[in-house]
Amino acid sequence: MPKRKWTREEVETWMDENHRRFYANPQDANLFVRKRGWRINWTFNLANPAAWGVIAAGTCILAAAAVLLSR
Repeated sequence: MPKRKWTREEVETWMDENHRRFYANPQDANLFVRKRGWRINWTFNLANPAAWGVIAAGTCILAAAAVLLSR
């Protein structure tokens, strides 16, 4: 069965039912999901492999910038 993108309400229900602080839902195809609260905040679906690629790429860019700026 292919993954589908969940709505914001489904994401919040899933987080309430599973008592999770971090969102890692393998059934959800979303890469980014809205965080709770009154501000406009986004977080990664940590069960999506693409999220780990984005996190790794960002870490590599920050490390390269730190090395280049330290010279």
